Amino acid sequence: MISTLILITFAAATSTLGHRVLTRARWVRRFPAAGIWAWQTVTVSVVLCLALGGLTLAIPLAPEDQVAAIMQLSPIELAHHYPNPGGALLAAIAAGTVGALLLRVLLLTVVDLRRAGLERGSQRMSLDMVGAPHPDGYLLLSHPVPLVYCLPGRRPQIVVTSGAASLLTPEQLALVLAHERVHLRVRHDLALAFATALARTFAWWPLLAAAPQAIAALAEMQADDVVRAPAERRQLAQALATMRMAGAPATRAAAPAVAGAQVTTRVTRLAGTPVGHARARAGGAAVAGLALLATPVALALAPAFDAATTGCCVYVESRDDQLLPAILDAP
Repeated sequence: MISTLILITFAAATSTLGHRVLTRARWVRRFPAAGIWAWQTVTVSVVLCLALGGLTLAIPLAPEDQVAAIMQLSPIELAHHYPNPGGALLAAIAAGTVGALLLRVLLLTVVDLRRAGLERGSQRMSLDMVGAPHPDGYLLLSHPVPLVYCLPGRRPQIVVTSGAASLLTPEQLALVLAHERVHLRVRHDLALAFATALARTFAWWPLLAAAPQAIAALAEMQADDVVRAPAERRQLAQALATMRMAGAPATRAAAPAVAGAQVTTRVTRLAGTPVGHARARAGGAAVAGLALLATPVALALAPAFDAATTGCCVYVESRDDQLLPAILDAP
């Protein structure tokens, strides 16, 4: 029970502090790839804490001898270090809740990806009939509204409308295409699908509910950073502003490069923020993220580690032929 409370406390502290840091820290937007990784590791760490906290309560439902053998403990040590004052009923509730939540996350992710794949497949069929392949690697669609967007998946495709092609200069169009190719290469759609599934499952948890929108914004910034030269970044900013003012839709699904309210932030960032040297920051974020993911596992296994290092439990046969536990201090 103590390990469960520690895990829940750690989840609450990580969520509160992580949400505050990730929404306020400048480095998150200066280094968007590291920011996306930070959002992912913080949210997954919180979910791991909740899941492992429930599983530590559900230990009484598991085969006692097998679990004890896996942890290299005796059954009596297992019961002593993982007590459950609620008994089988609380264990069943904990196991059922954890299983239902994790299954919902998995199903929502799979269903969302499947639905998006079918929609993109249908859209590709329509585009193949009315669009014309361009030598620069995109599909040119005759439409007055300026749009440039990508369709990820097995057959990745970038679509450019005639309105965008006529509105942008060749240099600006090339920069926008480079932006879209980053989306296709990094597969931001997968990260967003998983974040959305977590948000829908844990809608009552502020950190998890805010993650999809934050990751979507950082994904656009990461794609913007494929353009590094200051002059070219200003051209990309001008291209985004020009398309938005010309009437490009504000929905991200229709035009990832000109997603509504994000445009002002992105244009300002492109015009005034140089691309930082992200290797050190990315390395630090990777190490910190891995440590954050490992912490819930370490907390859940801490009682077993304590039992293994402080003592061992053996059984001795008494004169009345009953098995009694004897706790021996380890050297």
